[in-house]
Amino acid sequence: MQLLEDEGMRQSLIAKGKARAATFSWENTAQKMIDIYMKFVP
Repeated sequence: MQLLEDEGMRQSLIAKGKARAATFSWENTAQKMIDIYMKFVP
């Protein structure tokens, strides 16, 4: 209910979410997966 009524809070959380999402990339995810696979493959 608070987010429906508080435009400033809503906009702040939207900006924080976008900033957080920007820290992820497919390249980083792929590299982490490769690292995990390499631990288990002889």
